[in-house]
Amino acid sequence: MLETTEKGYVMVPRQLIHDIIRECPEAAGEQEAFLRVLLYANYKESVYRRNGVEYVCARGESLFSYLQWAEILGWSRGRTMRFFKRMFACERLVHLDDGLSTHIRIPDYDVRISRAAKKEPASGTPSDNGFKAFWEQYHEITRKDKVNPGKARKVWNKLSAGERIAALENIETYYYHLNNTLFCLQAVNYLSHKAFLNEYEYEY
Repeated sequence: MLETTEKGYVMVPRQLIHDIIRECPEAAGEQEAFLRVLLYANYKESVYRRNGVEYVCARGESLFSYLQWAEILGWSRGRTMRFFKRMFACERLVHLDDGLSTHIRIPDYDVRISRAAKKEPASGTPSDNGFKAFWEQYHEITRKDKVNPGKARKVWNKLSAGERIAALENIETYYYHLNNTLFCLQAVNYLSHKAFLNEYEYEY
């Protein structure tokens, strides 16, 4: 009999999961629905604007309306509401009491979403100012071809330390807000256009 382990993590590109959801829009059950909540929750802290007021939505949180969740889960609004009530009751999800009826948090988000450990450069190896980490992560998320690395490195080296941090941290935010991922910029253009500084308003 084939044996498998239930421990550890499987790294799956988000784009592949989104493609699967598009082919099977209705979540098969509550376990799959919870996985979709994990997928669509904030990967990093963001500031959203509602009715002219700014709200901070931290990593592992979401401000989606229940109507939007119903669309994500492929369910009726009633079934979606019942799902969230059960998740709140068993504390897999937490409703934040900050005046926003749909502000939720996944309590153990960082436990469920594994991050690869950062490797320290070998002794005597010159630092690349984080370019390699950016290069790999950009193409892991966007699935774009790895082209023009030399030009991209030159642009990277001209960025300030703060801009490099923003460029690395905002890849997923940039990609998530694309209306059509076919128009995703190559890494060099993402850097030269400073697309990592784009500001987005939360849509309802």
